[in-house]
Amino acid sequence: MPYDEVQAGTVMPERRLPGRDIERQIGQRRIDERFQNVRMGGAVVPSLSEAGSAMSKNATKPRTKVKLKTERPRLHKVILVNDDYTPREFVVIVLKGEFRMSQEQAHRVMITAHRRGSCVVAVYAKDVAETKAARATQAGSSQGYPLLFTTEPEE
Repeated sequence: MPYDEVQAGTVMPERRLPGRDIERQIGQRRIDERFQNVRMGGAVVPSLSEAGSAMSKNATKPRTKVKLKTERPRLHKVILVNDDYTPREFVVIVLKGEFRMSQEQAHRVMITAHRRGSCVVAVYAKDVAETKAARATQAGSSQGYPLLFTTEPEE
């Protein structure tokens, strides 16, 4: 029956395009999967058709946070080495100036180094210990004294 002769009240058959059917099926499948996920409490659950193929290929692993702990820097001792030529008063002045010691503390360290041959002055991080030892040794050599400060790792 041609289009002109359609009678009133007659329902025309719906024209379907081949691409539209596939889009509807895919859209309906997505809606079904979302509904299933919501019904399962929001957990991502693959559909039965995907479960066999997807689970065999990629197993989902729970995400874990890795906490990185920063390692504390290794400490180094600054050691005063005794010599027979540097005056005691000069050693005390260097200890007070470079290591911020009081008069009594500097005197005690100087006497200990004199009696035992060497004495631990202070303990710092490696770079700080090396800098302080170098500056204190430089202070002695600038005045012409063989004053020596060394560093070594703390056990």
